[in-house]
Amino acid sequence: MVKNRENKNDVAVIQSKEIAQSRSTELSPTKLLDLIPPVYPLTEPNVDRLISRRHWLERSTEVLAYSIKSFEYALSPSGRLRQFIKLNLLLLCIIGIPLLIFLPITAFAFNQLVDITYNLQLCINHLLQAAVPVMILVFVLSLIVIMVKR
Repeated sequence: MVKNRENKNDVAVIQSKEIAQSRSTELSPTKLLDLIPPVYPLTEPNVDRLISRRHWLERSTEVLAYSIKSFEYALSPSGRLRQFIKLNLLLLCIIGIPLLIFLPITAFAFNQLVDITYNLQLCINHLLQAAVPVMILVFVLSLIVIMVKR
């Protein structure tokens, strides 16, 4: 019975270590390099032979797809343009989406900080403006007290 519990504890410890190791390797630089899309050479685009028998909408979409594919093939038959676009879209997702989420929050926080400092400056200015009449009042009252004591 005791050995059975020890075996279960050992298995649990080993599993937790494996989970910790797998989590630590998830963000390694080699894993990030695996995210780069591979380069696939493009095949030369061709039009379906039975295009004349299709409906006009299907023909127009087929012609549009052929035009786009032939333009892409003319620019980069090796497929590097497609890889470049995929890589930039991946970077947009990795960098752009968090920026779109956190940038408004930080802008709001900085705006609130500006408002707080403006209000603090306003309070200090009012206190300083009120200090001059208070000092004059204290001086006048002290003169009155001195004259009354004589």
